[in-house]
Amino acid sequence: MHAGLSPLKVNAWLLKTRLGGGDVLVALRTPPWRTDVPGQEPAAPPERVIPGSALVFLTSAFRWPHLGMSLMRSAGQTDTVLSFVDCLYDQTLRAQDMRRGDRAVRFGEELYRRIPSPQTLTALAESYRMAGRREALRDLLKALPPGQRSAPDLGIVLALHARDAGNEALAREILGQVLRAGGRPEYARLSSLPLAQWPATLRDAQAVRVPGPPRE
Repeated sequence: MHAGLSPLKVNAWLLKTRLGGGDVLVALRTPPWRTDVPGQEPAAPPERVIPGSALVFLTSAFRWPHLGMSLMRSAGQTDTVLSFVDCLYDQTLRAQDMRRGDRAVRFGEELYRRIPSPQTLTALAESYRMAGRREALRDLLKALPPGQRSAPDLGIVLALHARDAGNEALAREILGQVLRAGGRPEYARLSSLPLAQWPATLRDAQAVRVPGPPRE
């Protein structure tokens, strides 16, 4: 009844759902395990918490894996090159850690082109912000459906963007929206800090360790 303690059962259930032609995202909204674990936050929508590359895999038509399947895929079968996508994502984050905005943009754009998802969108938006590409960031956001603008991590990128522009009121307003939407606990500490002490990047904001409850 606890998904995190039984990955074998979870994987078998996902396989059964895909083999039956079911919509995995719909099925994950009412899974056969508990989502009301005491002491934990309510479960977020699957599309918000599942990495983009995994979403592509889970929502694609099922095919049994076989040797050479990547060589015989069609252009639209992105789920067979997920290791390459993961490498693109890793290089995007590495460039951000190196404060190489130009390099982050190069990898981030290719990543988002291959797998458009909330996760890759956030990586590209942060790359644009770090590179000072304000117009590119604005154009990226304007092209998004409203539902894709509500991801908490993307919200922090936009709050940092407002901070960069010296707009404290907007930065704190966006931060408040993120916290009300159930963003990561690490983000809550930003509300008590002056803007000058906010982390430089999204990755820095996520790296702050939040102490848990004391152990008995």
